[in-house]
Amino acid sequence: MSVRRPPSMREQEVLLRIRQGKTNKQIALELGISGFTVRDHVSALLKKLSASNRTELAIMETPYISRVCKKDSHE
Repeated sequence: MSVRRPPSMREQEVLLRIRQGKTNKQIALELGISGFTVRDHVSALLKKLSASNRTELAIMETPYISRVCKKDSHE
C-alpha cells in the first residue's frame, strides 16, 4: 500500500484558485507560472486527492486550504 503525499504549497495555491472558479490561464497569470505548469499541478491534485475532475476538487473538503488562506492573507 502506498502512502500519498499531501499537496505541496504551490498545489494548495492552485487548489484555492480552482475553488474560486478560476481558469488555468487565470491561475497561471496570478501565480506567475505557465498554463502547462498549472495543468500539471491540477493533475497532481486530482491524483493526490482521489478526485475525478476539477469540480470534485473545487467542492472537496480538505484540511489544506486553510493553511493557504492564512498565507495569502498576510501578503
